[in-house]
Amino acid sequence: MSLCGSKTDTSGMNAAALANSQVAKDALDWYREAYTDQAPLRQQAADKALAVSDAQPPFQAGATKTARVMVALMLARWRKTSGRPWVRRPPPVANRLT
Repeated sequence: MSLCGSKTDTSGMNAAALANSQVAKDALDWYREAYTDQAPLRQQAADKALAVSDAQPPFQAGATKTARVMVALMLARWRKTSGRPWVRRPPPVANRLT
């Protein structure tokens, strides 16, 4: 036997659940309508993104070439100012730290 009596009244919870399900259905219907209405905007955005993406490779190639030139200039400056060659491998001390 429960402390609340022999039968628990759940009519309030049931009514709230029904109201909640109706709100959820209305929200889903609104979202579907808005999604359908905004299809042309999404298509325009996708087309623009593809156009920008297709236009980037030539610029990226130029940026890569510029980066290589910058690295070469930095290495030349390093060799000129330090008198030491550029070492690509870590020094022996770094191997002992790991």
